[in-house]
Amino acid sequence: MTYDIKLPKDLVKQKVDEQICSILENSLQPVSEGSETKIPCIELTQKVRSHIFYAGKTKHAVFGFESIEQTLAKELHGLEKMGTIPNRISRLLIVSNDGSDRFYRQLEFVEKSHGQRVMFIKVDVDSDKLAQTLGLKGKKIKSVLITHKDSVCNILKQLL
Repeated sequence: MTYDIKLPKDLVKQKVDEQICSILENSLQPVSEGSETKIPCIELTQKVRSHIFYAGKTKHAVFGFESIEQTLAKELHGLEKMGTIPNRISRLLIVSNDGSDRFYRQLEFVEKSHGQRVMFIKVDVDSDKLAQTLGLKGKKIKSVLITHKDSVCNILKQLL
C-alpha cells in the first residue's frame, strides 16, 4: 500500500483497507488544473449514491463550504481540548466536479488544516447531480462533509 492514509479501523478489521487504498491511489488526479495536489476522483455509482443519500438522511452530512468549515473547526477545537487528534480518516469531504479553482484551493486548505482525519474526494458529477444524490432537487451542492465514521466506511466500501 503506497497511498499514505490510514482508513477507519473498521475497514482494517474487515481487511478491505489495502484494496480501497489501491483503488483510491489509482484514481488520483490534480485537485484542479495546474495543482500539484492530487486527490481521488471516483465514479458516483448507484451504490455510492445510496450511501451518500443515507448519510444525508441520517444527519451524518454537512453541506456547503461555510458549514463544513465551521463543523470541522468545532470538532478540531474539541479534539485539541481533549488532547487527542486522530491520525486516521474519520471524515469524508466529497466535492462535485464543477467547482472553480479557487473553490478547490479553499477546500484543499480546509482538508490540510485538519490532518489525517479528513479525506478529500471528487466525484464525477456536477453540483446539480450531487444535490440530487442527497435528495435536494432544484439545488446545487458542490461540497458535502460526511461526519460519521460508519457512513464514511460504508461509502468507501462501495468502491470495491
